[in-house]
Amino acid sequence: MRKYWAIAVMICLSASLLMGCGGSGGGDKNVGAQSKAKEQAVVQQQSEAKAEKAQAKEQADQKVTEELPSQTDGYAIFVRDANSKEPLSGVKVQFCSDTMCMMGVTDSTGVAVFKMDPGNYEAHILKPPAGYQKSSETAALTADDKTAVFGLLKEGEELKAADAADGTDAAAEETGEKKH
Repeated sequence: MRKYWAIAVMICLSASLLMGCGGSGGGDKNVGAQSKAKEQAVVQQQSEAKAEKAQAKEQADQKVTEELPSQTDGYAIFVRDANSKEPLSGVKVQFCSDTMCMMGVTDSTGVAVFKMDPGNYEAHILKPPAGYQKSSETAALTADDKTAVFGLLKEGEELKAADAADGTDAAAEETGEKKH
């Protein structure tokens, strides 16, 4: 009878070692595999979150582009928050040729449209909305390039690192817009 008990104990110990329980070598492999699986799951979640964020940004940029008037409607000056990319309404924009200047105000979509004959023009922010910094930037517009985008910073705010690193507006680049 002792012989059968000894065989049964040996089978149990062998099985536990093979399954990673109770032995020194098998358990480490199992823990490593579990850790790697968790790490892969976290990476997958981060990748999915980045993809969702990129898709949301693309949809927002597409909406902004769709809201801009067509090139045949005249010259469009789009003004938005430099960091959040939200359109800014009520911004006074000056639009000038060599002989005259006009003033316009952005609407709820952040656009001021100037219906002018094709030519060379300059635009700049005449007066930012309350709570935003003044901008001294100007945009040159031509018969072939009738759209300009201005990004305004809130008072006391700086441009986010992603846009400040190269001095460009990533969202404007993606939609083919010109940032000023």
